[in-house]
Amino acid sequence: MDRLARSGYRVHALDFPGFGKSEDPPWEITLQRLSQHLVAWISCIGLERFHLIGQSVGCEISVLVAASHPDQVASLTLAGPAGLPRLESLRHQIGLAALDTLHEPLQLYGAVLPDYFRCGPARLLRVLRAQKECPAECLLPEIRCPVLVLAGKHDRTVSNSRLASIQRAIPHSQTIRVEGAHGGHYTHPDAFSESVSRLLNEASAGGHPSPQLKIA
Repeated sequence: MDRLARSGYRVHALDFPGFGKSEDPPWEITLQRLSQHLVAWISCIGLERFHLIGQSVGCEISVLVAASHPDQVASLTLAGPAGLPRLESLRHQIGLAALDTLHEPLQLYGAVLPDYFRCGPARLLRVLRAQKECPAECLLPEIRCPVLVLAGKHDRTVSNSRLASIQRAIPHSQTIRVEGAHGGHYTHPDAFSESVSRLLNEASAGGHPSPQLKIA
């Protein structure tokens, strides 16, 4: 966030209801409901146009928002899109995630495990099932804004065939591998932010007012 902010963008990071330090919601957590919450939150803080960055399951939420609000999303970054264009086997994906842990540094677990424990295994499993059921695959061809698909070189959850499938669904997208694994945005923030900044600058130069940045 700090590196992206140095490029002149205002950066927001949202803890969704039931995750991070946000309170539990009074409604059932689904990706569609979380995307609606994100849109409402964006409206409340007064953003009319913004760049949207989703990481992991946040990619599906970002796709839902970009497809439903095309006039507001200036660009879309899909980082570590482990479930796009579709998640066929939850068990297989969990196995890949376990293999990915071998490429992550110990510092990453200190950053994410408290949130996982607070979320709890039952809720986390429900979200992963919702990821499998998400209709994002049908929405990818509808996205018209500039798109960057970004994954770590050692990310076992995002195969080259998965990236190729996303590229076919969004022909105008850019695809890049950076250093690191699924948590590359945390372990290699310079490479991550440089790639994203190029997209933001290109999108902002397209004649639109300088938009702000949202990280899902």
